[in-house]
Amino acid sequence: MSTERSRGLIARLADAVEDAPLGPGRALAVLAAVIALRNVLELVVATNPAFGGLAAFVHYPLAYAGPFVSLTLVLAAWGGRPPARLARLMLAAWLLTLAPPLADVLLGLHHETPTIGYLQADPVDLPRVFARFFDPTASFGGTTAGIRLETLAAVVLAATYVLVRRRGVARAAGAAASVYVVSLGWFTLPLLVVVALRAFFPGAGLDDLIRGEGLLVRPDPEAAPDAAATLWLVVVLLGIGALWSRLERRHAAADRWLGPRGAAARPGLALLAAAALVSGLATTIALRFPEDAVITRAPFDLLGTLGALVTLGALLAAAEAAARGESVRAAGLALAGFAGCAALGAAAALGLAVAAAAPLPALLLPWRRAWPRAVAAGLGTGLSAFGAAWAGAALVAGEETFARLP
Repeated sequence: MSTERSRGLIARLADAVEDAPLGPGRALAVLAAVIALRNVLELVVATNPAFGGLAAFVHYPLAYAGPFVSLTLVLAAWGGRPPARLARLMLAAWLLTLAPPLADVLLGLHHETPTIGYLQADPVDLPRVFARFFDPTASFGGTTAGIRLETLAAVVLAATYVLVRRRGVARAAGAAASVYVVSLGWFTLPLLVVVALRAFFPGAGLDDLIRGEGLLVRPDPEAAPDAAATLWLVVVLLGIGALWSRLERRHAAADRWLGPRGAAARPGLALLAAAALVSGLATTIALRFPEDAVITRAPFDLLGTLGALVTLGALLAAAEAAARGESVRAAGLALAGFAGCAALGAAAALGLAVAAAAPLPALLLPWRRAWPRAVAAGLGTGLSAFGAAWAGAALVAGEETFARLP
């Protein structure tokens, strides 16, 4: 078969998948099914699986949804296609993620613990990791030969897709390089977070980030690594979602999943709730520690504070999107807010939920007169500030403090 005929056949197959009647809800269901199957396969391969609730139902899905969305955007940008169309094609390609643990199952290779996860290395070794990831003589903890082959297949498929779309050899090379860098970025994300935090905490390592004791409550010490990872994943995923929305605006309305950009969210309420959250943190710290106490902030404390702010922002934005009828955007933001709450603990989650939900009655109910709506808006604003302050205090004081309240 000639090269031109092969290219035409691949293009027709890609068009058929991209044209499939698959909306965001069904796509999310398919993605969730693939992630769940990957989870099950890894549990079968590992004779001593160690997945808790936060890991299995929050951290793990986020860690796989992030690469899916980001790689979809990479191909959409280099291929000049709408992200929604590329997402349908990516769902088919995402079956490749089942290959590494499935190969271990078929070959009867079992491990004492899960061997697939974040790449284990020192942050200073990141250049060597990027240079030698495909080197069969190099060994990196947290990855297997199957993971490297999966990544290599993704790089080749990205270049092939861009060539089929007749975007040129230069763009194909750019797509391949971008897929490689983005994939490695997700494998090494904890190390990249440590590199960023060293600007505030010189010499901090990964153990300091996920296990260092600080001011923030740790209800379950064993869940600390998953809690820390969830907080930074929420931040990264919200940023990727914003990029998706921006890229979608370049294409026709029929090819959009997030819908047209609605009215701007109310910055005043978000700023008030954020200020209340920070004041709750600061007040509780001041009450718990004497003036001459030396307080050493741990990396997790900074990450947790930022994570609480971002979680609160996501919940407020979800409420605004729901009020405007943007269901897909509202659902995505609400899921991000839920993930952040799961990492921050029940008391903080309750406060953030109140902060986000309090303004909804004034926004959603069909008020016939202005004054009841004004009263509801005032009460909602007050409750939003109270809930945010409660969450800030809960992050410092701990869940046991609130359990003793009458």
